[in-house]
Amino acid sequence: MIGALSPPALAASLLDWHLSAYFEAVSELEEFLDRLDEAMLAHSARRSLLAGVVGMRRKVSQLRHFLNQQRPVFYGLSRPDFAQIFEADAAAHYQSLERRFERAVDAVDHARELVNGSFELFTTRTAEATNDLVRRLTFVTVMLGVIGAVAGVFGMNFETPYTRTGVIGFWVVIGALCAFIGIAAGLARRKGWI
Repeated sequence: MIGALSPPALAASLLDWHLSAYFEAVSELEEFLDRLDEAMLAHSARRSLLAGVVGMRRKVSQLRHFLNQQRPVFYGLSRPDFAQIFEADAAAHYQSLERRFERAVDAVDHARELVNGSFELFTTRTAEATNDLVRRLTFVTVMLGVIGAVAGVFGMNFETPYTRTGVIGFWVVIGALCAFIGIAAGLARRKGWI
């Protein structure tokens, strides 16, 4: 059946087969990006995931570069003056081939948008992890500030009944501070602050 094709139809068929390789490459890129996005959503953003996004960005750039280099070939085959050289049915094949080429360019551009979306997801997850860390550090800072304030009050140089309690008073204050921190940490965990 292939031998029954006219030379222009055979050339169009081979070029169409060539474009199929680009569609397969885009499909593989999309599958990899889906797995990468799932990994980012399941875990916090890690540097190894960023390397995957950068690698996919590079591959999409290569695909776009290769397709752009072939644009004159696919557009040249569908030009009216080129159609005069071959029989009339070849022009329809080449026009169909040009439309398929445009779909391949659109698919690669869509893959590029997916890569940009994955990068935005990575930056969002990184910002989220940073916010969690800042929230924890803020909580720890507040707790240390409370301890410092209480220690400062009890360290003043005034005679009070408490200052004469000795070691027992010291352990009462330490126990009260530990209880306060425990209660505050429990409340903070329940509210999702830490």
